[in-house]
Amino acid sequence: MTGETPAAFVAPDEKARYVGTSDDGRFTIAVVVWATRAIAHVTDGAADEAWLSGTAGGSALLLTGEDGEAVFHGTVKDGSLTGTASRGSWKAAFTLPAVEAPAGLYRAAGQVGQERVTLGLIVRPDGSQTGIQWTGGTPRPAPGWDLDGSTVTFGGTELRVEAVAPDDV
Repeated sequence: MTGETPAAFVAPDEKARYVGTSDDGRFTIAVVVWATRAIAHVTDGAADEAWLSGTAGGSALLLTGEDGEAVFHGTVKDGSLTGTASRGSWKAAFTLPAVEAPAGLYRAAGQVGQERVTLGLIVRPDGSQTGIQWTGGTPRPAPGWDLDGSTVTFGGTELRVEAVAPDDV
């Protein structure tokens, strides 16, 4: 990707974003921080994921999932975010570097034929991607997204891909 970063790649008033993998390599993790809120997405890229949101204050993040099972603790120090994320039977430790767009966390959603499609996508600094596509309640690995565009196509229908915003989760 060349030139300026498209506006769809950055949510308003964004303070920082972090992307990387869990220490054991099982999960890809993305975190976006605004002044007092943060959103994290932890995914294996196949069928297991957690979306978490909560407060950001000083150097600390405390996020929870809607189901109450997922918990995320993080501390920012020297440009990295270190902590743990857990849900049910798994727990993932991590140290994530700060990144710049287009690396980050994105979502797309819409009706494709008779089914609702949602996509959560983490883009790494090298442009590689991990995420899950939910179609009619069934998870599968997300298709790749061409970073030169702002849409992804499912079954002939284009869905707009946008950076997560504070109230998305």
